[in-house]
Amino acid sequence: MKLKTIARIVLATGLALQTLHAVAQPSFDCTKATTLVENAICQDSELGALDETLAEQYQAVWRATSGESARQALKKSQRAWLAKRNQCQDRPCLVRVYRERLDALDVAVADPESKHFSHCRLDVRGQRYIDGPCTGSLESDGSFQIYTPAYFAMIQVEQPGVAVGFWNEDAYASHAHSDLGRLARDGACWSNAQAQVCAWK
Repeated sequence: MKLKTIARIVLATGLALQTLHAVAQPSFDCTKATTLVENAICQDSELGALDETLAEQYQAVWRATSGESARQALKKSQRAWLAKRNQCQDRPCLVRVYRERLDALDVAVADPESKHFSHCRLDVRGQRYIDGPCTGSLESDGSFQIYTPAYFAMIQVEQPGVAVGFWNEDAYASHAHSDLGRLARDGACWSNAQAQVCAWK
């Protein structure tokens, strides 16, 4: 085979590899990949794209998170997610855990059209989870939601002065799956023996 032909093949192969690398490049350096999961991500363009998207979304949540405790909760949740990801044994598992994490981080980034409250508070069983400005939504019947990057809660008014409440409980979880029970109104707050949810305009 002529040298010119070999050179063309080498050049074409190099360009193809560069293109593949550009498409599949995850957020980490694939030359330093050591685990089966990291190598699987580096060799799969969809997984590489999911990893890069997640890294960008994580940084967006980090920038939107204020306060040392909230940022520590974000780090803790990311470490827990990485441990879960690294337990995957096949591609469908990796795709699923990436999409679940992206959904959770999507919830953490507030909609720019959301209502801004001057101060919000969420206390559950003696622990304070939200205390400061936040975003959320407000309905005509007085029902509302408050959320920060880590936690959010919702109040659904059943009748004047009486509502039911829910919150996500697990930092950065995307669903308000934990019941706060029935709450009574006291000014800008809704309270019962275990919880208090407040939103000041």
